[in-house]
Amino acid sequence: MPKAQSSNSLPVAKTRSSHSLPTPKARSSRHLVLPSLDLPGAKRELQSPFTYKARPKRSEITSYLKNLEPFDTLPRLLIPTSSVPYRPPTMCYGWRAPRATLFQFARDHKLLDRSGGKVSEISSIIRSFPAFKEEHWPSIHKDFVQLEWTMLGPRDDTRLLVAVYTNFDLKREDLPDEDDVESVRAALGVEGPPRWHLAGDYWGWRHWSE
Repeated sequence: MPKAQSSNSLPVAKTRSSHSLPTPKARSSRHLVLPSLDLPGAKRELQSPFTYKARPKRSEITSYLKNLEPFDTLPRLLIPTSSVPYRPPTMCYGWRAPRATLFQFARDHKLLDRSGGKVSEISSIIRSFPAFKEEHWPSIHKDFVQLEWTMLGPRDDTRLLVAVYTNFDLKREDLPDEDDVESVRAALGVEGPPRWHLAGDYWGWRHWSE
């Protein structure tokens, strides 16, 4: 779970599976087909930090990412595979967090977080989100449907996401299906399908040994 935001900077999310190799029993990345992915064989022209082996400094990509829209479907290059020596940036499949909805849940369930005598909206959302998950999606594995931060957009609280899963989860047999995704959308009260957002922690390519 992400930590609460300070007044000067956004916290980074602790990504669930960004340090793990794809499972040995997984299907080939080349042939993986999901509605959330580009079709097999599709290629796109990408810019740093999405290009293979790109590892820019945050300051080098901040301006570009500020105005970049999330991907509707994930470029094939960003599907992790142990057949190449580098793993891609962590991408989160989800929506901007509906803060009003989640904060109201925290209020209703008396899970508000107070710091210095004041209620913190973001901290309250983070504190109450496990209870929100348990109430709405008890059958979805605990690894999925998490709060994450993204590098995309203005540097403020709107960078908080509800991520159904990440690109490092794609080959899991218990990956949420389309019905699960729709149930998450409905409970959050958001419009439109989820999209792929660059995570706020691992935005560059890294060797699998790191």
